[in-house]
Amino acid sequence: MPALKQFVSSLRQQLLADIQDYTPTIQSTIISLAMATFGKTRFASHIKFISLCLRQKIVPNGFRMKFHGNTVTDGNYNYRTNKALFDCSRKLMRSTVSSMTKRKDQYDRQMKDFRVQLSRDLPDSSHPRLVIHTLNRSLHQFLCDTKDSKLQRLSPAKPVRLINNHNHKLVVTIPPDLPLSDDERDVLGKGLNFLSRCNNLSMNLTIARTSTNSTDACA
Repeated sequence: MPALKQFVSSLRQQLLADIQDYTPTIQSTIISLAMATFGKTRFASHIKFISLCLRQKIVPNGFRMKFHGNTVTDGNYNYRTNKALFDCSRKLMRSTVSSMTKRKDQYDRQMKDFRVQLSRDLPDSSHPRLVIHTLNRSLHQFLCDTKDSKLQRLSPAKPVRLINNHNHKLVVTIPPDLPLSDDERDVLGKGLNFLSRCNNLSMNLTIARTSTNSTDACA
């Protein structure tokens, strides 16, 4: 990441300008503490980004495996190959997260040692520690912006949801010129959920009419 290296280099230059009044020994301790702090922030950002990609099943460019089976055109083979490459990439990502976590913990231990040393050499170390905190916050923001932009490029495009603000209730009206009897209008006026019931239903008559209709349809 050339941009990241340049940004960290600029932070180092700002730090040197702010601590030039201290002795060389104290300057060395301050620089060591700052670089350990920057290192922990960098690896924490990388770990967070890769872990997020794992959860979203996204493979960053640096972890993508390539294989070209030019002599094989079987679709099932291509599917198995792509799945194997995808699984391999995810294993590399998990391994990288594990390795980076160890590096981050190493930087954390170094920070504690340098803080103790700085407090011993400079009892009032509030100013250099404030400078380191301010610079580290700038680095954190730079990394967040970089990772967010990269994640947006890697993420698949989300479908656009069309929101309909119209009322979803459907109103059905009867045309005024439609010829209907009073009984028909009375039934339709009861609504779409109305179901008519016949209390005097003759089973024999119903079977006879059904048989007649079936015979006519098959004729």
